[in-house]
Parts: sequence; structure tokens; C-alpha cells
Amino acid sequence: MRQRIVVTIAVIAVVFLIGSQINLRGSDPFFTQDDNTVSKPENVEPQSLSTTTQEPTLKANMLVENKLNSVYQIWVPSFYDSNNDGTGDLRGVIEKFDYIKALSVNTVLLSPIFESPSFHGYDPTNFFKVDADLGNLEDFKKLVSLFEQSNIKLLLDLPLNHTSEYHPWFKSSLNSEEGFKDFYVWRTELPTGYGLPWSEEENNYAVWHSKPEREGWYYGVFGYGNPDLNYANPAVVQKIKSVLKHWLALGVDGYRIDAARYLAEEGPYPLQADTKLNYGILTDLVTYSKTINPDVLFIGETFTDIASSMPYLSDGNLDAIFNFEYFNSVRSIYEDEAILTSLEQGEFNAKQALFDIFQNISPKIDTNKSLYIFLNNHDIGRLSEKAEVQKILATLTILSPYDMALYYGEELGLNQFNQHGAMYVRGLMPWNSDLASYGGFNQGHQPWVDDRNRFPWLNELEPWAQTHLSSLTATVSSAEHNADSVLTHYQQLLKLKLSDSVFSHSGSLELLPSSDSVWFVKYSNSQGERWIIQNLNPSSPQKLILPNELQVESFDVVSQVYLDNIAELELAAAQTLILSTSPNYK
Repeated sequence: MRQRIVVTIAVIAVVFLIGSQINLRGSDPFFTQDDNTVSKPENVEPQSLSTTTQEPTLKANMLVENKLNSVYQIWVPSFYDSNNDGTGDLRGVIEKFDYIKALSVNTVLLSPIFESPSFHGYDPTNFFKVDADLGNLEDFKKLVSLFEQSNIKLLLDLPLNHTSEYHPWFKSSLNSEEGFKDFYVWRTELPTGYGLPWSEEENNYAVWHSKPEREGWYYGVFGYGNPDLNYANPAVVQKIKSVLKHWLALGVDGYRIDAARYLAEEGPYPLQADTKLNYGILTDLVTYSKTINPDVLFIGETFTDIASSMPYLSDGNLDAIFNFEYFNSVRSIYEDEAILTSLEQGEFNAKQALFDIFQNISPKIDTNKSLYIFLNNHDIGRLSEKAEVQKILATLTILSPYDMALYYGEELGLNQFNQHGAMYVRGLMPWNSDLASYGGFNQGHQPWVDDRNRFPWLNELEPWAQTHLSSLTATVSSAEHNADSVLTHYQQLLKLKLSDSVFSHSGSLELLPSSDSVWFVKYSNSQGERWIIQNLNPSSPQKLILPNELQVESFDVVSQVYLDNIAELELAAAQTLILSTSPNYK
């Protein structure tokens, strides 16, 4: 539905209105990457949220003007099943390429595609081979070619910390074969003082494991089935360099480094993470890769607070890290029922709380380094709030002066069936509402998420894919031609971030006078300036008096409507306006 802007001078035209209300509850946001247990990222708490009114005009300088990236993270097994075997695949990504292109992202991150015995792929048995369930090398080459033709970068999610216990390297290490005896971290006696590196509790058996084939104990921070590689062994480093070289030669543009904090431990807690050796290993791998492709992008998954992550940009030489503080802070405003109620009643200064979050990020960004912000990913519960909230947070995240990432289905407002299991946050992409084909995921074969053989640790697994799909209010087919859908909102904003001369580059944010529930900022850089107006209240309208500089002819770049000499706006609940005063913007 569209609605007229209420103004004090004139009613101009139909403009963009945030869509229908869908009342969904918030989610439990933390999952481990390889099982169905609940975990919380280390030291990451929602940033303290301001409730006091400060000076109405503040500036956050965003350092150098870099071209910004928008990354679309695809969980390949859940995206599209091209051969009807129950598992999404690379050819499925190829067949849905037009959809990806229509999102206007410039980078795609694929979940692990390497040969692996698990449903998640974070335990490779062969770093050089595409898992048969996902396709083959020819499929991968076709995908690379397609992305290159459209100038979309391709990143691989690379788990370098460990392998599967079934990897030939580990089998050789178990047998103490020459060249592989020390390929993994072994000790003759059970070490003491250890535990999970994200916990201060001592539990040596949590990370040290044994097998009858070899006397002694091997280190595996993610469990007995995932033995850690020994990066103190130069042969391991050389082998991993050959992995990096292999995929770069095939056209990969970069890597997400999974579990980047744990590659090289130096002793018991606290030397199980963030060690000097760890930084040195990453620097070596990055430096080597850039001799092959100087533009290769390395993004680290550090899964902790920004302060603890920053050394990975300097000492570890990574190009970027994912900012786990951002999602936790901005989502808490809308997922915390007490805060949301205060916001809706006008008792919480939402704009200042959000601006404080932005100001916490900017000073930490160094030249040519990045902190990618995001709302969802494969390790945290999906944002499961009503459409208005989804759109508000999309505006804040996409039209920020930072690189950002979105997780497949997020652009639909996709929720999850159950909050307590990693498979649920990686559910099927709903292409349509046909239950017989699992929402257009395939031609009717039971999908992997319902396959009990994929989850042997679960005593019971009731099929849930069709039940979940039947409860959804939005699919791709229903959303892509709906002007008020979450998908349309994402497409419009991502197109601005990709193609708009201002939003496509980092810059400065200036917080302008408004009520506590209106995000009214000027985004500016050497390319020009834009004004972002976002009603932060998902349920009530808000008024905004425009400054003199905007009481001229301006253009809403979202609705493609001119506003002529307007002094006051009445914003519908969750409404978004993006204004430009540049002549002939359209």
C-alpha cells in the first residue's frame, strides 16, 4: 500500500510506505557452527543503549572514502536443489543467478563447498575437491565465469583451523606415517589447564581427545571429530598455501576465514586463542595469497567483541573482520520487549542509541580495512520480527557508511522454524508456496533438513520443512512483484549502495534534529550528499520538521517522487525516505 505525505505547505505525491505488519517474536541468537547446541559469541554484549537526549547535531567521520561492498551469503545446501536429490548445489546457484543479480550485491559468499562428511561442511576431507552433493569442478568453473561476466566477486568460506577425522591427513597422522606424524597437535600425556577457549572453565577433555590407533592425545577445539591442524609445522602451512593457490587459480576473489582466532594455540588458557603465532600464520597466508592476486580479500570470523578482534586487521593482516557487536546491539532495540515498548511509547531515544552504535564503529576502522556489519548469518538465530522492523534495520544497515553482509532469505524477512538447532537457521529458501516441491526448492525429494541420517546425534528429528514453509507469509514469487515487501525494500536500498554515487562510497554521517524516534541523518562524501529519513517506530507515525536546506525541491530516490518546498513531514510507521537535492537526479 502507498500513502500520501502529509505536509504543512502542500501534498505532493504518492511516496514509499513501509509495508504490512507481521507479528513475529524475537529469536535466541546464538548457535555453534557444527551441532545443535546453543552458544554465545565471546564477550559480545549489546552496546549500552543511550536513553538521554544529547546535542541534536553530531558528526561521525568515516575516514577515507572506500568503495563499499555488499556481500550476499548463501548457504548452498539450502538455496536451490537443481537435480532433486534433496541438497542445494552449485548448479542451483547458477540457475538462480538472475535473482542474485537483481539484488544488486557486488559480492557473494558461499558456505563451505569442500568434500565433507557433515551437513555443514566445516570439517573437510579434501580441500581441493567440491563435495559431490554440491556439484563438481565444472559446475564451479561455470559459476565463476557467470559471476565474472557480471562483475560480482566470489568468496569461499574456508575452514582452516581443523579437518574432519576422516581426512586422509588425519588418518596418516593416526598411523604416525612419515610426514604426517605432527600434522596435527599431539601430546603423549593429557595436558592440563585447558578448556574451551571461549570459557574460563578448565575442562581438558573438552579439547583433548584420544583414539585407539595412536597413543596419546590430539587437540580439537571443536570436538573429537574435528582435529586441529598443527600450524607450528611448516609442512602444514605449505599445504594450506597450496589450497589457497588452487582456488585462486580457479578464479576465487577471496575467503572468509572460519574460526580465525584458533588456528595456532601456544598453551593452556588463555593461550588457546589470539596468539602471536596465530597472527603470524594469518599474515603469512595473506601475504602469500596477495603475491598471486594483490586484490584477494580476506575476511576473518573472530566471533568476539571489536576490541579483541582488531589485532586481526593489524597483526594478522586480514583485510576485514565481521562485526559481531553491531547485530547484537541494533537487534536488541527491537528484540528486547521492554526497550521496544519504550520506543513505541516515545520513552526511548532510539536515534541516539543507534548513532552511538555507529560512533563506536567508525574510529576503529583503519585505512583500507573494514568491519563488515550484518543482521543475520549462519551461526546466529534469524531476526524474526515483523516486516516493519525488518525494513527499519535494513535501512540502517544497508545505507550505512560501512561494508555489509546479508544472509540468504533475510531479504524476504525469513524466520526460522525452531530456535534451538543449527539446521533451523539454515532452512530452505522459499521460492514459492508449493509445499509439494518444498517451496520450489526442488521437485519434491525430501530435503536434507528432514533427513535423519544427516543428524546422527539427534534421537528424534521430526520432518519440519513443509510445516515451516506453510507458515511463511512471504516467498520470492509473492514478494518480488509486491512494492511493499521486505524484498522490494532490500532491492531498492542495495541498488543505491551499489550504484548511487554517494551511497556507494564511505563517508560522513551527521545526525540532524528530529524526535527521538526518527533517524534523520545527512550522508555525505566528495561525491555529494543524501538525507536518510527513517521512522524508527514500527507502529506509530512521527512528524519531522525539515531544515531550510531541504525546504527546496528535493527528490525521494526510493519512490522516485519530487518533493517541492516541503517544511514538515508526517512519516507513517516505519516509513523510509531518501532525499537528494541534486538537480536532475532522476
